[in-house]
Amino acid sequence: MPEWRNGKRSRLKIDRRKACEFESHLRHMVQRRSSFEGKRQNLRRPDPPGSQILGFRLDDVDHNIVRRYHPKFLVMGGEHIVYEVPSHPNIVLKVVSESIRRSINWNLKRGNVADDFSEDLSILIQDYLQRESKRYEQLKEYFGRENVVNQKKFFVKLPVTEEILDTLYRHKPPTLTKEAWGITTVQKRAEGVYDDNRMTLVSGYAERRDVEERVYNMVTEHLVFGKNPDAKIQKRDFLEVQSNSLLRDLIERADNDRGLEQALKEFVERAIRYSKQTGEILDLAGQDNLMFYRKDNHWKYQLMDALYQNTDNIVERAKNALRKFNEGVRPFDEDYDLLNAINYVRTINGLAELYGVEGRVQISPEGMNEIPANIFTSLRQQAL
Repeated sequence: MPEWRNGKRSRLKIDRRKACEFESHLRHMVQRRSSFEGKRQNLRRPDPPGSQILGFRLDDVDHNIVRRYHPKFLVMGGEHIVYEVPSHPNIVLKVVSESIRRSINWNLKRGNVADDFSEDLSILIQDYLQRESKRYEQLKEYFGRENVVNQKKFFVKLPVTEEILDTLYRHKPPTLTKEAWGITTVQKRAEGVYDDNRMTLVSGYAERRDVEERVYNMVTEHLVFGKNPDAKIQKRDFLEVQSNSLLRDLIERADNDRGLEQALKEFVERAIRYSKQTGEILDLAGQDNLMFYRKDNHWKYQLMDALYQNTDNIVERAKNALRKFNEGVRPFDEDYDLLNAINYVRTINGLAELYGVEGRVQISPEGMNEIPANIFTSLRQQAL
């Protein structure tokens, strides 16, 4: 039986400096996910076979997990390597690929073998998993348990292949090992992925687009900084800035489908309340993190991987970063969080304005209603 460690707190004292170091590393895994922006990933149809894809298959690996569960590779997307379990068709296993590399590096740095069970790292991870579980329960409270896919995270000793290591280390693995510890999510299969006509809300990254800076500043100042609150941004300007084909498709469909419009409005209302009351944002950068699908002739929505990686109060972090920008200080360590926060807020507030939803998510410091100088250029460099 594999060793599954699911967040029970250790009695040993947690080193908060190391905890921050560990969480900072996990937080920035979202950068890897962005490369899959806008690409539909149908979990019933894996990517075409190739040398890298074949390397993630574990059929011939001699390991207890493989012998017992026979995991079948589905897809690698964002930060996850996803497997299905034939004996449990209603679940998928999602391995956080970067956590494997992190645990190997942690051990090698301390002179241990790659697959050692490092007690200090385990303590940090168990604390992290426990807090992640609480955040996930909070997500269910705000969006409804029926709208959030059930899941549980574990710290597991996993089988790894030479090809997996080669991919994780970009062809330069520091060592070879047949096992490594990593974070794995056991997740119920989302109902939405079975609907080939599902719609998805993807905020994307405006800073990656060929958008005119004047329009970018106008839309951002209004939707993010609250400038000219009595005015309304034109739909074409909103979509020019927050340009994503999947977002455009969703809006066009909702404009002609009352049921989808109501489901979208309900989601936006809950998202505003969630962010205002918890200080968190959702991760809407990835494909199918939020899906709208039809069931029993009604539109429903599901959050699958929408919990943002950052466990801090992202709204306050964004405000602090904007203050620094306004003072002429570029907050390098917070750039990517700010990039995600601005795109999330601009998307949610834009949809709220389009569909007459009250309330807005506020990340701009009090009294700042104009975009800080050079923020577009700075965030564009971060996004590209």
